[in-house]
Amino acid sequence: MSDNNFGAVDTAVLQQLNSLKQAASDITSEIGSLEIRKARLIGSLGEVENRAQQILSDEGKRLGIPEGTAWQVTSEGEVIVAQETKGETE
Repeated sequence: MSDNNFGAVDTAVLQQLNSLKQAASDITSEIGSLEIRKARLIGSLGEVENRAQQILSDEGKRLGIPEGTAWQVTSEGEVIVAQETKGETE
């Protein structure tokens, strides 16, 4: 036996270490899958928001709301145009 060799770890310890190594690998793989899913969901959210903006833009045109005017739709479907403050008109 050389000075750098201290023998072998117990078989049960080696099994535990290998099991923990595999668990860490599985967790890392799952995190990667979740990151891919997260990126796809963020992309889907962007598409939904863009579609909502397009619908609002089209509806604003249909209603004759001047472009650049701040407005919103209530839950009842009423359109509310934001009032300009005194500082915005000067």
